[in-house]
Amino acid sequence: MQYLGTIVKPKGFRGGISVVHVPENLKNLKKGSVVLAGLSENFAEEYTVDSWKNRNGKAIVKFIGIDSEADAGTLKEFGIYADSEKIRFIDDDKHFISEIIGCKVSDSEGKLLGEVTDVWKLPGNDVWLVETKDGDLPVPVIDDVVKEIDIKEKIIRINLIPGLLELLDNRKGDGDE
Repeated sequence: MQYLGTIVKPKGFRGGISVVHVPENLKNLKKGSVVLAGLSENFAEEYTVDSWKNRNGKAIVKFIGIDSEADAGTLKEFGIYADSEKIRFIDDDKHFISEIIGCKVSDSEGKLLGEVTDVWKLPGNDVWLVETKDGDLPVPVIDDVVKEIDIKEKIIRINLIPGLLELLDNRKGDGDE
């Protein structure tokens, strides 16, 4: 299951809801799609989408059976979750953070460098923190560096552009602070 956003308030009088933190480039969910909504994925109930319209990281959503502002208000602050197999992006090269974390990272020659342990969302581009045997390596998510992402195999291939390895934070255990 993937987190799709948080319900912040009712929208209108017919049971619509406003959702924030919607992944960019997420395709609108189709009418009849089943999602979970609740305070967490483990404490969520099934709802069927009547309509879903994305707008700049937000969405206006209507669930079947939620037909009034009062009904919609009961869902405030609930997260929305959906089966990752049923989610599609407008741009196929977008991935959820949870899909990236845990991926092995290798260079263009196939040498294993390490594993992605964190994702930094920055204004210019995302940065993946790769834990290597020599320390943490911040990898910029740009076309010149990231060459292939295979989510099924959990492997990412990168191009070690000049200067990238100099960013290696090798303070791991050397005691120089």
